Amino acid sequence: GKHYDVVFGEGHPIQVLLSQILHHGGSMHSKEITFDSQNGEVRTIRISSVDLTEDNGKPAGMIFQLHDVTEWLALEKQVNEAQRLTALHTLSAGVAHELRNPLSALDLNLHLLEEELRETTDLSSRANDYFQVLNTELNRLSAILDNIMRYAQSQPAQFQKVNIQSLVSHVTQLL
Repeated sequence: GKHYDVVFGEGHPIQVLLSQILHHGGSMHSKEITFDSQNGEVRTIRISSVDLTEDNGKPAGMIFQLHDVTEWLALEKQVNEAQRLTALHTLSAGVAHELRNPLSALDLNLHLLEEELRETTDLSSRANDYFQVLNTELNRLSAILDNIMRYAQSQPAQFQKVNIQSLVSHVTQLL
């Protein structure tokens, strides 16, 4: 039973919108307004309006529907995020699977090449180092693919201790 100016107060975003609709006429479907509520929360209100007419077609008033959709929009955002993560998991699993086959072929052929060269010649220490780096890096790529697959399967992370001196030595060798 109160006028909308009293309910929302002068200058309130809802009051401003309702005034515009009343003065310019026409119906409106699902306009959303976001504002800070009295307790400091950001709220989103969805407003719809319909013109009322008498039997003779003369304007008789308006009906406004205001619906607080803040929680609904938050749930919708969570659902969209879950769908995006599901798609990302599916994509990462597919990419990891497609990379696994050529990586396995590289690993197999590297081992065959290394065996062939060891049978026919004595490998220099530099050649041994090259093979060691190639094998290590193929294993690292394989571990990365394993991590991607674990991520795609949403398993909890597994932590392990690492010998930092060995890690630094390996990075130095790569550089």
